[in-house]
Amino acid sequence: MPLTIVVMEHLWYYAYMIRNKILEEVRADYVLLAKAKGLNKKKLMFRHCVRNVMPAYLSIMAIAVPHVLGGTYVVESVFSYPGIGALSYESARYHDYNLLMLLCMMSGILVIFCNIVSQTINEQIDPRMKDEVITEKSEVVEG
Repeated sequence: MPLTIVVMEHLWYYAYMIRNKILEEVRADYVLLAKAKGLNKKKLMFRHCVRNVMPAYLSIMAIAVPHVLGGTYVVESVFSYPGIGALSYESARYHDYNLLMLLCMMSGILVIFCNIVSQTINEQIDPRMKDEVITEKSEVVEG
């Protein structure tokens, strides 16, 4: 039950966002050109539309990791489920600041790790993103 609540809390937003982005992509000119060339619908959706939508989707998912963690803290408190949320609450309640600091650092490391993984996957999906990062870094060094 607690896991279902945490997943469903954010899943509707991702599904809504992907639906809207896919509908935008389907109406784009390059999709019309691909249809005119004779690509079937499945190839068109995966090669063109989904490939262009996924980087934005993955970035938003990586940014949402702290919200999901915060949601687990609340859900664990409501359902009296032993987990990181209950542990952090108890450590704050009994002034165990070392454990609380460790939990905050682990949460921060998890958020940073998810952002790095998201960026790596985005670069694999769309190689142009890697070129943009390199160009931005070179402009900063030169300027």
